[in-house]
Amino acid sequence: MKNAPDAYEEQVLKRLAAQPASDTSIMEWIDKGQILRVVIPIYYSHDCLACHGNPKGILDISGYPREGAREGDLAGAISAQIPVGGP
Repeated sequence: MKNAPDAYEEQVLKRLAAQPASDTSIMEWIDKGQILRVVIPIYYSHDCLACHGNPKGILDISGYPREGAREGDLAGAISAQIPVGGP
């Protein structure tokens, strides 16, 4: 599936979903300090709910079913890997 999270991102998304909404990004060094992984959470705002809110399952304006999200729920994240070490 396009844009599906890898194992690392899936773990971070679960962690983010289990805590209160925050603008704090998650940054971790992986691969023995050679790569910096940054995950920036995205939360549903009031404006998002017209397409992603309740009632769950009815079609939104674009023809997709609504998810039943509430303001402040985790919507996803932006994930980046930044290589910093040389060979």
